[in-house]
Amino acid sequence: MRVINLWNLSMLFAMILFLPFSGYTQNLDSLAAEIKSSTEDTAGVNYVNVIFKLIGRKKPQLSKQFALENLALAKKLNYKDGIANSYWQIGGIYRVLRESVKAIEYLKASGEMFIELKKISLASAVFNELGIAYRNKADLAGSVASHQKAVDLAT
Repeated sequence: MRVINLWNLSMLFAMILFLPFSGYTQNLDSLAAEIKSSTEDTAGVNYVNVIFKLIGRKKPQLSKQFALENLALAKKLNYKDGIANSYWQIGGIYRVLRESVKAIEYLKASGEMFIELKKISLASAVFNELGIAYRNKADLAGSVASHQKAVDLAT
């Protein structure tokens, strides 16, 4: 396994910082290439999930591709935190793409995994987003139930 070295990490952060000031698409493509060459361990899985929380939903097709690859890596490493976070990111991307059925599938899996991992505040956030996905699907009962679960977990 290869660990992300400090140079790669600093270059990725620099790209994120200067993203608003230069060619947005070009920087995202460069960032994607850097991510692809840098993620081969659990730290890499975490790092990619953080990046896509920041920028992933602005360019959902590219984000979906890398989020699915990141999920495959997390599964290969049997890294449950990474799997749960990847499910969350993928579900959010599908929600942005208005693919509610897939969004609901991934968000449910993420929320349940976070509960298993005893990461209740993250589970609450996921169930809140799941409520939005149900609302987008025009499923009021599912939306209310998911939002209520988020509240129950948070209290």
